[in-house]
Amino acid sequence: TECAVELTPLGHIPGSKVDRYLGYVSMHFVRESRSGELLSGEAASFHQFLTECNAIARAHVASLGGNAMLHYKAVPAESGGKVYKSQVYNFVNLSGSAVVVVLDGKEGKEANEGGGDTGGAGGGDGGDGGDG
Repeated sequence: TECAVELTPLGHIPGSKVDRYLGYVSMHFVRESRSGELLSGEAASFHQFLTECNAIARAHVASLGGNAMLHYKAVPAESGGKVYKSQVYNFVNLSGSAVVVVLDGKEGKEANEGGGDTGGAGGGDGGDGGDG
């Protein structure tokens, strides 16, 4: 079954409340690629890299039993540029609080059924985390 995990820079998801706090999550990602592999350019390659990192973050939160990551933050560190010959490195740090959120007024019912609707848009690629 697919469980949508919401990533948000906010400390809450409108229309819902935090039922359980599962802990702080911090992950670091590094990707090395050759510029010949970057057919669509460095910016598109970085966007794809960040989208994949967001998918991993969602999977990690879901594995903890959560359905949202609050205070989500994506911090790139010296991305791009050819370091050696045609190699390009991308670095990014993702962090936030893994939580279980429930719609307001459904605390007991959702927690007992193991429900997972976050009340947000769900899905999506999460973008760069800066525009919420």
